[in-house]
Amino acid sequence: SVVSWLDEHAVVTAIDVDEDREIAEEYGITAMPTMIVLHESEEVGRTVGYQSPTQFRDWLIKAEAGELPPFVQQTPEEIYNEAFESARESGKRIRGFQDRLREAENALYQESVSYEEATAQFAAIFSEILEAGHIDIWRNCGSNIWYLVQFHPPARVTFTSLRDQLESDLRSGQVSWDKLSGWASLSAALGDEDRILNWLERRVEAGASVPSSHLIHELAVEVATDARRFDLLRGITDPVYECRKVDSESDYMLMSLGSSEYFAEMSEEQKEMFRQDLIQTRRYSMASQYAIALGIGDADAVNKIQQILFSKDDTPEARQMLWETAVGMGAAWSERPE
Repeated sequence: SVVSWLDEHAVVTAIDVDEDREIAEEYGITAMPTMIVLHESEEVGRTVGYQSPTQFRDWLIKAEAGELPPFVQQTPEEIYNEAFESARESGKRIRGFQDRLREAENALYQESVSYEEATAQFAAIFSEILEAGHIDIWRNCGSNIWYLVQFHPPARVTFTSLRDQLESDLRSGQVSWDKLSGWASLSAALGDEDRILNWLERRVEAGASVPSSHLIHELAVEVATDARRFDLLRGITDPVYECRKVDSESDYMLMSLGSSEYFAEMSEEQKEMFRQDLIQTRRYSMASQYAIALGIGDADAVNKIQQILFSKDDTPEARQMLWETAVGMGAAWSERPE
């Protein structure tokens, strides 16, 4: 939609500020990306930094209509102060959303729960988080929505309506990773994983990636893994990277056992139980990635994951976990590991 608008209304020119220093100085470029709109040689709009496609298109329309305020060149100190204040406000919003989600979750599982009230709370928070561009906060809410739609039929109607509205927006060209992530999260909670698979099939067929920095990547990998769609996983995930991430997180948690104030309150028996849980979680997480590497036929990844796992946990239990997980996920296996 952005490209179509630009084709119809504008001439687009890209400037390399390193090669065209005179132009960069003339227009006072201090950060990239900077987008400037000119009309009859007069600047009528300027924006600095990333904008989503929908935001950018709306900004362009306002620039053409002459509705944007004049741009005022800022000093580096002013830019820093503005960025600092923006980050602080963003942090306050995120903490506010997190607090409200915890309150809604606590209320959901109380004996005196009102499913109607819980549905209204989660639906309102979801819409506000999406509007604010913080959909990743919703990452752990899928199970709560699943619970609601199982035990409160009106909740299914509410969240289906929210999902369908997002789908309508996406189909009309109002596309953003936040909207895609919200749509996928609600689809998964409603048990409509096939919708996510169909979207993923089209994306992989087109040779497009799914950025790992967005919630939809996590959901797409989860749904494709559950469906044993190794053909789709081949194009969107890196099993070795995921294992290294798990390894790093496990190391951090094990190190925290001896230094964190939270763990200092635990008895030695509790710490040992926690340590064993971490080891078991590490085994299973890596075994899942190992099975994916087998399923997509990446022999190099298979060997590297073995090295990562066995470097700290070369035990019969770890090897058994690799075997059982691979068999359970339907991954090809030439022989059982010794």
